[in-house]
Amino acid sequence: MTAACAAGTARGDCCKLLWDQAEREASGDPRPSIEERYPCKEDYLRQVQQAAEALAQQGYLLAEALSTVVEQDSQRYDLF
Repeated sequence: MTAACAAGTARGDCCKLLWDQAEREASGDPRPSIEERYPCKEDYLRQVQQAAEALAQQGYLLAEALSTVVEQDSQRYDLF
């Protein structure tokens, strides 16, 4: 994580994840890149589905919203 990014997170700012391991290592960011976290779209959507189901079980998300959440995140993945 760059010094500017680290300073920003102390204020509550958000630092974008870098796309791949090479970018991450070049910047010194210790966080896994998008590509390292989600090797493929199917894996990403599986993780979204699991997280959404957990939120629904805890009462933070309506069960009827699960398919909408997964569909919207499927579209967002294509923007990476």
